[in-house]
Amino acid sequence: MKKVKLLFSIPNFITAGSGREMFNIIERLDKNIFEPVIVISKPGGTLYEEILSKGYTVIVQAFNAENVNGIIALLFLPVL
Repeated sequence: MKKVKLLFSIPNFITAGSGREMFNIIERLDKNIFEPVIVISKPGGTLYEEILSKGYTVIVQAFNAENVNGIIALLFLPVL
């Protein structure tokens, strides 16, 4: 079965409160079904290093955060 890619975005993992919660969700996903991809706009922090050490796909790419009709972030990424 083809895995479902899930895109998670957060500005950075330097201050790790919300980043830690997001990572807790990612860690609990069934990896036989889902393939998480994480997009951040700025690398760094101990949580960032932990995520990389566990082998997750992390893309460092600037993105614009806007609230447009309920869409919170506009990401401009190459096709994954």
